[in-house]
Amino acid sequence: MERLANEHQAIGFYLSGHPLDDYMPALRRQKVETLAEVTARAERGPYVAKIAASVSGRQERKSARGNRFAFVQCSDPTGLYEVTVFSDVLEVARDLLEPGASAVLTVEANLEGDTLKLLVRAVQPIDAVAEQGGASAFRIHLNRAEAAAAIATLLARVEGRSRAQVTLCVPDNTGREIDLTLPQPYPITPQIRSAIKAMAKLILEVEAMTDYEIGVTTNVGLVSGGTGVNVVPRECTAEIDLRIPTAALAEEYEARILGLTTEDPDVELTVTGEINRPPYQKDAGIQTLFDHAKAVCAEVGFELQDMHTGGGSDGCFTAALGIPTLDGLGADGVGAHAQHGADLFLLAGAPRQDVDPPAGDAAVGRLTDTPSWSARSDEILGDVVEGV
Repeated sequence: MERLANEHQAIGFYLSGHPLDDYMPALRRQKVETLAEVTARAERGPYVAKIAASVSGRQERKSARGNRFAFVQCSDPTGLYEVTVFSDVLEVARDLLEPGASAVLTVEANLEGDTLKLLVRAVQPIDAVAEQGGASAFRIHLNRAEAAAAIATLLARVEGRSRAQVTLCVPDNTGREIDLTLPQPYPITPQIRSAIKAMAKLILEVEAMTDYEIGVTTNVGLVSGGTGVNVVPRECTAEIDLRIPTAALAEEYEARILGLTTEDPDVELTVTGEINRPPYQKDAGIQTLFDHAKAVCAEVGFELQDMHTGGGSDGCFTAALGIPTLDGLGADGVGAHAQHGADLFLLAGAPRQDVDPPAGDAAVGRLTDTPSWSARSDEILGDVVEGV
């Protein structure tokens, strides 16, 4: 929307789109005409019409009798025009005719020579008229099936009375599109239609940044729209989780995400955030410490395994400072980040073993007695610390 405003201010018309483009299908169902249609009909004589208006300017004057009236500059997707508003309408509709606002005008159209004269009889909020027109069926084309869940989550949060049937077009493994019509209609306003279309594209763009070969994963885990239960939503938000293995990749991917843009002229995109912890990157010091810890554990018959995961912890901060750090040496648990998650702490005389899935709210571990672990736990910890 900001780009459209800048275009209009710079060259006097909209180049990449018009603010009313997304409204027009619903407005047509309410018999709202375009400027081109009104002009053509006015050639046959004066008549009353409804026309959509994106307001760009307003000049108020005072008549000889002291009544205020205004000349208001407007546009729709087919052209620029000016309307005259007398005091009775101006007093009740002044807020709807502010520059930058959009409205539906009931006008008396009269063609005088080659000039179209438009006198405003009434002004209505454009959102109210569009909602009365209902929302048409909405199709969202996805080039990755993973984005379907995020879009469905967003739609479930949208509030509004005007509902439309939504179909997700998802590709299968062969490249063919499968239409998934959602089981219930969802509120689809012109604003949320633009926001969803733009966000759907951005979600796909972010998800496509995942590269398992270099250890980078991106995930759009939270998507939401709207500001309140009784407010028609005008925005869509998404939260992105990024996991990276090296500092160089962290810098590269942070810049890529913060540099996301949208090509939709009706959508304003804001990207905020930063890397909140450095990646845990193994170096020679960490390898030496691990080799020592592994040897100490082997003395009591415990195999310390070296592995990499996409998680993060406070160990990332110490490792980034050049301090050799081993992470993930705590007690075994089960169901991390899951609804059934439960902690399982190792007791004296019990080494770590495989853990069964929880039954109900309890976690059951298959533990066998090995007193040597308990007896030497402090000694093992001491040896590891001394080896740093």
